[in-house]
Amino acid sequence: MIPFFQKRDIRDIHEGLVHDFKDELPPHLKPKTIKNIMGTLQKIFSDAFNVRRDIPRMPRFPKIPVGKPDYDWIQKDDQEKILAEISDPVRKAFFIFMFQTAVRPGEARALRWKRVLWEIKKVVVCDAMDEEHLKDRTKEGDHRLIPLYPETIKALKAITQGEPEDFVFTFRGKPFNHKLIDKTWRRATQAAGIKIRLYHGTRHSAASQAVSAGADLKVVQAVLGHSCISSTQRYAHLHPSALLKFWDLQEDRHKTVTEVEKMETKVLNLKGKKG
Repeated sequence: MIPFFQKRDIRDIHEGLVHDFKDELPPHLKPKTIKNIMGTLQKIFSDAFNVRRDIPRMPRFPKIPVGKPDYDWIQKDDQEKILAEISDPVRKAFFIFMFQTAVRPGEARALRWKRVLWEIKKVVVCDAMDEEHLKDRTKEGDHRLIPLYPETIKALKAITQGEPEDFVFTFRGKPFNHKLIDKTWRRATQAAGIKIRLYHGTRHSAASQAVSAGADLKVVQAVLGHSCISSTQRYAHLHPSALLKFWDLQEDRHKTVTEVEKMETKVLNLKGKKG
């Protein structure tokens, strides 16, 4: 944006310049990337118009068609092949955690030991990493209580547990950064002969596996932390089958009211202690 608009006053940027900026973006950019760039520019103008009142009118922005979303995903056996290529126990635990909880990479990187509730085999997801900085909120600003299954518990207990405020997944005393996990993922997938991106091979695959196993979209929505069901409906094209039993839906159906109340109290207490 800066090379194109330079030091031009925002009040002098009209709709024609906005369209010229869009047309001069590099041709190799994907439609979704172009939409994100234009969305950022639109937010700047929106704040200038609605909040700061720096401009007299809001210019119209071009619509960017992005087409249908990518539905790449893998089954659990392919995830096992990828895990077999990761020898470091902390990195392996990181990806096991992502495979089985469907959290975002930034949420997994932000996990601290105080969020692991061993006594009820749950984990509280309420923080996220923004680049290398910890944020006390997730992308959707939600708090999720997600079950920990035996394989995940075993992997986490294989890591040296630190103080409650310490991060779970660390390298040389610091929380995992995105470069480390991307590099680990690329090496493992190449060695396993499986071509898939990190987000699709973890969070997207977890949701796809769940829907294929017959999970209700509302359950998947709750686990993924989507604020609206429309974000979850991208998985509706998957036909239910009995191939995988990813989440044990019966577990929550048979919980007593007391157990649910205890979990909710635990989450509220943790939320109150944040920071």
